[in-house]
Amino acid sequence: MIRKFYFTLAAITAASFSIVSAQQTAKVTASGIGYLEYLPQGYHSNSNKYPVVISLHGIKEKGTSSTDRQRVLADLPRVDNVGLPKYVKSGKKYPFILISPQLKSKYGTWPPSYVIEVLNYVKKHLRIDEKRIYLTGLSLGGYGVWKTAGEYPEVFAAIAPVCSGGNAMNKASDIAAKNLPAWGFHGASDKIVSYTVTTKMVNAINSAPKKPNPLAKATIFPGMGHIIWDKAYNQTNLLDWMLSHKKGSA
Repeated sequence: MIRKFYFTLAAITAASFSIVSAQQTAKVTASGIGYLEYLPQGYHSNSNKYPVVISLHGIKEKGTSSTDRQRVLADLPRVDNVGLPKYVKSGKKYPFILISPQLKSKYGTWPPSYVIEVLNYVKKHLRIDEKRIYLTGLSLGGYGVWKTAGEYPEVFAAIAPVCSGGNAMNKASDIAAKNLPAWGFHGASDKIVSYTVTTKMVNAINSAPKKPNPLAKATIFPGMGHIIWDKAYNQTNLLDWMLSHKKGSA
């Protein structure tokens, strides 16, 4: 009887695609995009709406291009190798919902529509405060932050690209026009992507015809290279800064 119960429970778990860890749940959208979901303590014991942070990974965490659920799920554990999902895996607790999508290998960069598709899917299934949607990402994911925020500046309450692999200079004025708070981070000695990728974007936002309120800002870590995400997320007030903003208020 015990063995029979064990296999039944395993079948239920597999059917619900709830794997990876007790802290995060592996999910797949209807179109076959995988993501990790973290819910703050108390979520299931109330009816509150929660802020949500969308976290975009770097190039090494890409997954299968397949939309087959089992193949998507098999690659998802790679997402929590770095950044916010890694800290959750290690036991870190946050007061917000954390959604960490996985980019399919067929894409060279994060398509803005891809990120929004995951967000819209999540909004249908979770209690999200739509005035407190935040976007952050590292390396390739940092580039995805600039691109997505540039295409959909009205969606987010604040953004924080870390060691961004690129920027979206042609969208700087759109970000400024929506007064979207932006804080970029980079290492001054980054040999993979120059810190000027971040400073040029920040300067472009602040030089837009409609000056943003608040002004975009950049923190450049002296002597540091590309791998700065642990310092940015754990040794600055980046997360508190993001959560302090609400869409529609200066």
